[in-house]
Amino acid sequence: GGGWALKKGCKYYSYYPFNRNNFISEDTKEAIPVSIGGQSIDGSDMFGHLGKYDPMFAQSENSTGSIAWDFQHLVSWLKLNVTLAADCNVSEIILYNEEALLHTKGTFDLTADKPAIVSTNNLKEISIPCTGLDIKANRQTVIPIAIIPTDLNGKNLKIKLVTNIGVYIFDLPIAKEWRQGYYYSQTLTNDT
Repeated sequence: GGGWALKKGCKYYSYYPFNRNNFISEDTKEAIPVSIGGQSIDGSDMFGHLGKYDPMFAQSENSTGSIAWDFQHLVSWLKLNVTLAADCNVSEIILYNEEALLHTKGTFDLTADKPAIVSTNNLKEISIPCTGLDIKANRQTVIPIAIIPTDLNGKNLKIKLVTNIGVYIFDLPIAKEWRQGYYYSQTLTNDT
């Protein structure tokens, strides 16, 4: 069987998760689709969903006869640190921004100098269903969520936790831009 050799001086690109169909269409060759739609959280494996919603890219130049991949994350992560006064079960987490600065879909150009997701939808609300997400009274629970990077500097983000005993609403002024590859932490506390 024949093999193939890497050409010296050429740039190579890679992304995860790979989808061969992106190379069939001229529309997606340099505008690779990304989606975090359908994200859900399983309380028995809080971080298990992140791999599916963690697109990555790498660029490498072959100058030595081989290439090394250094994959970079394209999304941000929002880490909710939740402490509530009562035991409850969370069935849904809703993120809400009045200016429609939330996104679940976008594209990125792998060949750009700095690949980044360009959003293709602007939403006021993102709903994330939860199963088995039990909160114990007065004990912090960490809930991670994948986020398409967005600029919320000086904006408000409302987070609603829909539970079996009611809806908890947190209105958070956000003083930062969420950049790709970073974790952002928000504390949600209700002690009444």
